[in-house]
Amino acid sequence: MRFSVLFAAFVLAGCSDTSIKTVNSSPEAIIASHSTGDTVLEGDTETVIGQVGDTDHALEDLSVTWLQDGEAVCTDSAPDSTGNVLCPMTFAVGGGEISLMVRDPRGAADSASVNLDVQATDAPTAELISPTADGIYYSDELIAFQGRVSDTEDSVDALTISFETDADGDLGLELNVTSEGEVEAFGQLPEGEHAVRIKVVDSTGKDDTDSAVITVGPPNSAPTCTITSPEDSSTGPEGEEVRFEGTVDDVDVSPDWLSVEWESDKDGSMGSSSPDSDGTVGIAISTLSAQTHRVTLMATDEVGSTCTDSIYYTVGTPPVLNVTAPSDGGVLDHSEAVVFEATVEDNEDLPDAVGLSWESDIDGVFSTDGADSTGAVTVSVDSLSPGDHVVTVTATDTAGLVATDTVSFNLNQPPTAPTVTLEPDPATTDQTLIATATGSVDPEATATVTYTYAWFEDGLASFESTADTFPASATAKHRTYRVEVTATDGLVESTAGDAEATVVNSDPVLSGPTLSADEVAVGDVLTCTASATDIDPEDSPTVTYEWSDGSTGPTYTVTADDTVDSAITCTATADDSDGGTATGTASATVTNTAPIIDGVTISPDPAYNDDTLICTATATDADGDAPTMSYEWTGGATGPELPLTSIIAASGDTLTCTATATDADGGTASDTATVTIGNRAPTVDVSIDPAAPTRHDTLTCTASGITDPDDDATTISLAWTIDGAPAVASSSETESILEEAADAGQ
Repeated sequence: MRFSVLFAAFVLAGCSDTSIKTVNSSPEAIIASHSTGDTVLEGDTETVIGQVGDTDHALEDLSVTWLQDGEAVCTDSAPDSTGNVLCPMTFAVGGGEISLMVRDPRGAADSASVNLDVQATDAPTAELISPTADGIYYSDELIAFQGRVSDTEDSVDALTISFETDADGDLGLELNVTSEGEVEAFGQLPEGEHAVRIKVVDSTGKDDTDSAVITVGPPNSAPTCTITSPEDSSTGPEGEEVRFEGTVDDVDVSPDWLSVEWESDKDGSMGSSSPDSDGTVGIAISTLSAQTHRVTLMATDEVGSTCTDSIYYTVGTPPVLNVTAPSDGGVLDHSEAVVFEATVEDNEDLPDAVGLSWESDIDGVFSTDGADSTGAVTVSVDSLSPGDHVVTVTATDTAGLVATDTVSFNLNQPPTAPTVTLEPDPATTDQTLIATATGSVDPEATATVTYTYAWFEDGLASFESTADTFPASATAKHRTYRVEVTATDGLVESTAGDAEATVVNSDPVLSGPTLSADEVAVGDVLTCTASATDIDPEDSPTVTYEWSDGSTGPTYTVTADDTVDSAITCTATADDSDGGTATGTASATVTNTAPIIDGVTISPDPAYNDDTLICTATATDADGDAPTMSYEWTGGATGPELPLTSIIAASGDTLTCTATATDADGGTASDTATVTIGNRAPTVDVSIDPAAPTRHDTLTCTASGITDPDDDATTISLAWTIDGAPAVASSSETESILEEAADAGQ
């Protein structure tokens, strides 16, 4: 240990001295479990471990003090046999300063400190799910207490959870808590108003609550119920739907909170139904067996209390009735009596005990004759009115169950003759001929009058149609068609009415014309195209073409005589050679032809920046116009001439002239020419001083009078030669050169 090493050092130092001196060593303290910057959670309790030691004193003689944020804590803390000192501490946000101080009996002391990072923790959350403010509760029924809790840091099993009321505090309920924080318990509350809350506390003491104010009513009252329809001991036929209706109520809850079941003591459950808010409830059923049933309505409230009401209802079988004469849908002679025949049988009654009623929808009840003991019945009636009859026979047994059968027939009188029209007239071979018959009346005003049709072509019978229409495909031009129409009421026909129409020639149908182009220019060839058909199968129409200038044929060549923006029109005519024609037109617009530039030149070439450039171009126009010329130079100058200066162009620049030809209708064409500006050499005057040098003179070369005809920037460079041979110009070398030249006589 560190403390042992320190003690040994003191012992060795004392042995090396020639005399014995007593020196008190200071104790030592460290905090071993935590370091500055360590993180702890707000409200958590952690044990802080320190170590103390002293080479001169026993551990039990040392005095230890813990400080937390400057306040003494763990005042009874003392080191154990190994020097460890323990202090449980709970931390708050903003704190975290820990100090350990140790002092020996002679007053020597040491201390250690750390600063911890105390991080705030979240409070738990609580949600009360049940009971709710709008719930209904009874003092004699268990109430479900339900909630949901959670905590960011603590697990659910580390939380303290309770259900409380304002009057009783913690209700002490046995809680069922899931790992997801779902809480459930059951208990009773006395009648009255209660503030119920769920409370949760986490391991740091933080808490949360959620509450609701509920009203607990007196002990639950059972619902009431009554069957209102059908009446008790009613009867109905087997297989026929019967609707049972009733009313339910409850003094504690709305009627639509109740659940309702219907039951037969013979067939079992009949089904369930939901009451309306006013307590009305019902169920329809058609499957009850043929016997007497005790039908029970049972209503159950939300806590299981019930009420019942019952009636008796008998399901029986009605009589079996079959009308066998006259034939259904038959037509009968009004001058003769109508004979009705039927059979009757019943599972419970004898046939002659079953009552019968015979009723016409026109004349009402005309007989009550019943069946004999074998079930056979015959009724003869000669008093029925003419017209369409529906006779209903009703059989009623002694239980009040009924059966019906019907028979329909017509008591006939002849209809009147129709008025007939035939359209269209005249008609063409693509038109269907339509006959219209009206005005036929059945004397009884009850039978439906129908019509039959017979067709004739030029007086001969045609079998192409027996309906009120004659197909266009069966007609031919220049022929006459007649229709004869007869009215019938299904038994007797009227005298015929007739009408006729003539089919005439049809004009051909022209498709087009269309032109090969919508816009054309001089020299273009325009083609006109059209086709024709004719609904008359024997006709083959021909198509001819005429142009707006009077020329004929399918093509037209555009010339300079056709002015710009004028229309060239083609008229196509179809002719079926039987007097029928059809015409149509199509037009194209003459557009302008742009001029053509024959060439562009610039002079002079070569050119310099003090010349005047001249741009020349010629153009022609197919429309006969004389195009006007315009010119534009590089840089935006316009006109055929461009006087040059050094500002406009420099040596090596390329200038472009764009020539544009414009005709009278705005058509344009452009072309270009270019010229490159040439370069001319500059001039300079050169002098050497002195003009007659000696061997010891320094020569000076001077350039003056420098000019450039192109106004280009110039630079000066000097080169020396001696008798034509290059020489280097410098102060020392020049002297040597002159000396050598003098020696050589140069």
